[in-house]
Amino acid sequence: MRPALKASRFGLFLALLGWVLFVVYPNPFTLTNSIHNFQHPNVDPAVVSAIARTLPNDPKVIENYVLNNVQPYSYDWQTFDVPWYFPTTKQAVAQGRGNCQGRALVLASILKYKHIPYQLEMSFDHIWVNYAGHVSTALENNAVVLGRQVNGHFVLQWPKNFHPWAELQAQLQQYWTPMPPLQKTLILAGALLIPLWNALALLIGRLIGAPAPLPRLRLRRRRARPRVAVAGRRV
Repeated sequence: MRPALKASRFGLFLALLGWVLFVVYPNPFTLTNSIHNFQHPNVDPAVVSAIARTLPNDPKVIENYVLNNVQPYSYDWQTFDVPWYFPTTKQAVAQGRGNCQGRALVLASILKYKHIPYQLEMSFDHIWVNYAGHVSTALENNAVVLGRQVNGHFVLQWPKNFHPWAELQAQLQQYWTPMPPLQKTLILAGALLIPLWNALALLIGRLIGAPAPLPRLRLRRRRARPRVAVAGRRV
């Protein structure tokens, strides 16, 4: 008899996915807010007005100042205690440091305050601000663009330059390497134990005495009585 606690492979996959999300996003609203902010990037000139007034109208000078003074780089694990978070401009300025998302928002907000044309662009693992005179780099160029901001939201496209192995390494470096040891331990423990659930369910079923299948009943066929001929007729 199949144990009642046995799960399908798809069920085990969902359980593992749910466990990982619970470990890295114990507050689910953090993830939903991040997704909303990503869909509608919050470029807010009012938040950076005090900073913008002290800077010249040279976008390259502004970018260098933002990256070195307003938003020194830090992983989202270090800033927001989650692997990925897309902040608002106000949140990025309040933290005083951040990943590429916060840096791009602060820079775009200052450029917008100064009426300097710009465009937010993103790849699989980076987001940046493009403007007239922007110098392309290995991380910031047209060949790796996955999406561009148009009318307040990102329009996606497939990048011309895509290398799966390099992208995997970049994702591991950004999300797994800076992850705190506790979260790593919990994820690895779940990845080890959840696939073994069916074996544990079978063992539990034996320990609690799973009901055995009912025995099959055998019905005996009744033999026909032989007919005997009596006085010229058969009976």
